[in-house]
Amino acid sequence: MTTLLQHAFDKAAQLPPDEQDLLAARLLAELAAEDDFDQAIARSSDKLAHLAQDALAGTPAGLTQELDPTDYELAHHTTVPRPVRGPAGPRPPAGA
Repeated sequence: MTTLLQHAFDKAAQLPPDEQDLLAARLLAELAAEDDFDQAIARSSDKLAHLAQDALAGTPAGLTQELDPTDYELAHHTTVPRPVRGPAGPRPPAGA
């Protein structure tokens, strides 16, 4: 066990039992999700490799183009909504 992990467990041991259980459940869920993700990637590695080859083959042939978000906004006469946050929270929409 690393020193940092041991320090985290020592701190967690000082928490009330219900908070220890909550922390343990979160840690176990995170570890399970990481395992699930790794397994999903392993199962799809051939498909991902094929997609990557297709994309790379299309570049020299002129079949692909670099994406630029500003080009999308200009071409579609729209903007991508971006939340504005400040001390008072989100701003109301224009004209509201």
